[in-house]
Amino acid sequence: MTMCPPILSIVVPVYNTAPWLSRCIDSIISQTFKDWELILVDDGSNDGSGHICDDFANAFPNIRVIHKDNGGSGAARNKGLDIVRGKYITFVDSDDTITSGTYKENIMLLDQNADIDIVQFPCIAKYGTPQACRKYADRFSVFGTERQYQAWLSGGGISNYLWNKVFRREMFDNVRCREGMFFQDRHIMCALLQKSRGILSSGLGEYHYYFREGQATGQKESEFVLQSKIYADLNIVKHTVSFKSLLPETLERYSNCLYYGARMIKQGWAVSGESIKDLNGCSFSTMEILRSSVPKGIKLRCLVSKITGAEHYMQLRSFFVSE
Repeated sequence: MTMCPPILSIVVPVYNTAPWLSRCIDSIISQTFKDWELILVDDGSNDGSGHICDDFANAFPNIRVIHKDNGGSGAARNKGLDIVRGKYITFVDSDDTITSGTYKENIMLLDQNADIDIVQFPCIAKYGTPQACRKYADRFSVFGTERQYQAWLSGGGISNYLWNKVFRREMFDNVRCREGMFFQDRHIMCALLQKSRGILSSGLGEYHYYFREGQATGQKESEFVLQSKIYADLNIVKHTVSFKSLLPETLERYSNCLYYGARMIKQGWAVSGESIKDLNGCSFSTMEILRSSVPKGIKLRCLVSKITGAEHYMQLRSFFVSE
């Protein structure tokens, strides 16, 4: 007898989070929405997290486990995406939790709105600390690629995160996380918003984000961190450069890449040739930069880079960036 596929696939990358993993999985099991599958991707953990995953899978038939060599959360998410069966897809980090009614309320909205491809729900950042802050709780909808990019890049209420959203499965057809980098959510959101017809911020439910030292968002500056920032912002530039209304946002992120590159060179680290080539190939013109509404500092940085070439500008600028 063939079992019907679940409505929701939940992908959880797991790496050395044994102290918090059971809490995370319990919050998923406790959901009022029950038609789900949970895919736990053990990314080469060496602290017993893999055994915790297996124990839960042995106890619950709708939990599956993949064990793989360590490759980072992007590679782990991709392994999960390769085997999802659900109509909808969501993500949870293995040291976080989610309130019990979150998926039921937000899946209902996807069922009721055929022109919405992504539903976003609120999160509490630094949950459980005095600095806890509820974010992305406004209710609104945005349609069309350009307007979705605008709402995302201008602080209009769309987050970078994958884990406070539910997606239609088709959104991940031919779309995967870039492996081997930090800030992968920011990177993949470009492709997802490009495919999306509309996004709805529901104000319903809640994701609890627990901040820990050592997480990607808290990493100290390093060659890997800076190159990852360049990859993420440069990917935004490549996706938005054709939208003239987004020129200020595009130039700001182009400028960010130049700044990060200068910091790398100052430390004696090489910026990837791929990034240099892409920066030099950006199609906005000198006149567009001059006429743009960006601050003078960003405008000057972009102009000099276009005239001298990105690598030469970053080498020059490296003498002036602060430690």
